[in-house]
Amino acid sequence: MGGEIRKKNTTHLLSLNPTTQSAKRKALDVLHGLGLSDSLLRVIERRQKLDAWLAYGGMAAVTGVLLWAWWAFKR
Repeated sequence: MGGEIRKKNTTHLLSLNPTTQSAKRKALDVLHGLGLSDSLLRVIERRQKLDAWLAYGGMAAVTGVLLWAWWAFKR
């Protein structure tokens, strides 16, 4: 039962990818229409990727510290 739900959720998330890509393209078109240059839009997109890496790295670091603390105080 749990495997079926997971498969349905994964399939649903994968089916949303074209929708999110389309929304991203439309947002970039609007920003381009407002006069923002292509280079600025690329800088913004690059910054978003860097922010995502920093967020995931921070979550991994905090998880590591919590696991270490749990292990250290468990003994």
